Amino acid sequence: MLRAMSTDALTDPGALAFLDGEAEPPPSALPAPELEALVSALVERKDAVRLVRLSEHADKAAAKAAKKGLHKLRSRGVVVPEARPTGAPIRFAPPPPEPVSSFLSGWDGAGERMMWLCRGVASGVEILQGNVSETQGLTDASLGEMARKAFRSWQQGLLQGHPEFPIAPADPVRLRWLFELAVQHAQALKRPVPPAYNRVRATLPPPIAPKVHPVIEHWPAAPEVSESALLGLHRGACRAWVAERDALERTGLRLGEVAESQLVVDEEQRKVQLKSALERGVDDWLETPGVRARLRNRLLDQAEVLLGKLDEAQAGLLRAAADLFVEGGPPAARNPFARLMFDKVFRVEPPPAAPEEPRSPGGIILASR
Repeated sequence: MLRAMSTDALTDPGALAFLDGEAEPPPSALPAPELEALVSALVERKDAVRLVRLSEHADKAAAKAAKKGLHKLRSRGVVVPEARPTGAPIRFAPPPPEPVSSFLSGWDGAGERMMWLCRGVASGVEILQGNVSETQGLTDASLGEMARKAFRSWQQGLLQGHPEFPIAPADPVRLRWLFELAVQHAQALKRPVPPAYNRVRATLPPPIAPKVHPVIEHWPAAPEVSESALLGLHRGACRAWVAERDALERTGLRLGEVAESQLVVDEEQRKVQLKSALERGVDDWLETPGVRARLRNRLLDQAEVLLGKLDEAQAGLLRAAADLFVEGGPPAARNPFARLMFDKVFRVEPPPAAPEEPRSPGGIILASR
């Protein structure tokens, strides 16, 4: 009965089998009369499903004729199914987040610094903030997020910083290693790892240890600088640096003994003995295990931050000062940088004049989440 609805021109066995629903559309192109008869028969039967299948035919003529037939059915109010997509599906991956800067501070007078490891996320910028102590490792961490607009404003305020606490953009690969180094230090002291760092640790890339400190890589040999230039560091990036309390207290006792001695009657002689007592205190401090290595690393780290701030002149001075603290380095009499870390407290000799510096604008600490 259905076959009778087709025209007499439809004689191709493949077309007839397809019309009866017994096969796929004919694999080869049909003659124009056969194709016209097949489409007409499908339109008469309102067979939109087979017309859609025919519209997907590789033969352009067959596909075009079938689409015309589908158009006729739509004009008659017949619901036509959507054509099946051909080829591999197209998937539009979301664009990767825009890269953002991370930041690193120098060391303050108490031997502490801060780090901000930042990465782009769908909602803006994720910021891992860490507080690091020279002696305790990673002491605190917080995790927060900001919209990108807020992040841009925040980083501008952050980079204004203060001469005593410089902050600069940092390589996130380097910062990832510094975080892990601080955690290892804390764990060696059996101190707990801050929970915020543990939450994000597994999602961070593996830490990569540098072959040498970035400043040593930049300056394999320290620049030649004058003693007055080294002392100038104590008016800027190292202004708040002094020796540890116990070393200062021991030196203070020595200086007090000289100041109160009844055996010294000549004031010039007393000044000489005060200077000698100060230098003995500095030498004892420098001979304490780990002090030279710690001060050398602190100076190199400070130079790294100044390089990040594009202050190569000050960074070069810090690189030169670092060599004063190599193991077996010069004693106090030939280490003006170390002497001034005591002299700033005791004023045995008048220190170089230090201009007043503007106070920090603040606003660098993130709230924990």
